[in-house]
Amino acid sequence: MVDAVAADELDWSDELTITDGLKSVPSGRLQDEPTGTHVSVRQAADLMISISDNTATDLLLAAVGEDRIHQTVADLELSDDSLTPFLTTRQLFLLGWGAPDLAGQWAESDGGERRELLDRLPKKLSVLDPAEVTTPVWSRGIGWFFTGAETCRMHARLQEQADGIDYLAFKGGSLPGVLALSYYVETPAQPAQALVVQVHDDSAVDSAAVLSATRGGLALLP
Repeated sequence: MVDAVAADELDWSDELTITDGLKSVPSGRLQDEPTGTHVSVRQAADLMISISDNTATDLLLAAVGEDRIHQTVADLELSDDSLTPFLTTRQLFLLGWGAPDLAGQWAESDGGERRELLDRLPKKLSVLDPAEVTTPVWSRGIGWFFTGAETCRMHARLQEQADGIDYLAFKGGSLPGVLALSYYVETPAQPAQALVVQVHDDSAVDSAAVLSATRGGLALLP
């Protein structure tokens, strides 16, 4: 997003339009706004960061465009095979829990075949009940997969875009059977450090155990 603004492809004040095809679930509030509602790029970014608004995320993905997303994937030397095509949050939920027949084909498909599967996804979110999003699908290759080292590189890239501002950062994410936590800190008195915790399970993750281990890891940082 910052790169797109720097390249004059977008401006923080540009308006984005909420459409039926860009609404997502389950977190956030833009999904509940009427179709046709406008929000600025900055407002969408704020909602994406502050409350994990998935519709805001997909609005921004559409605004930035797939080419720039994949250029960033290449620049950061991320695992391109697992991120091609780069799923929107809407696509992930529809694929994982709204179209079982397509989900079963995902892991064995290549990039071109996966695009065809996405074209066959249901067009309406009404086929998906967010309350039934409980079964892990990560083992089918459905999700966004990053190693700890790749997550650290993304944190470092974000810090570069911060124009020299020292800060503490946290990014967490979860899906059924998956919990990921990452922390970044850099101050004038302390060099950059990061902690990444990633857990997956075939059933529910023991979040209390993960948080306990995470606190232990954070205590080891100077």
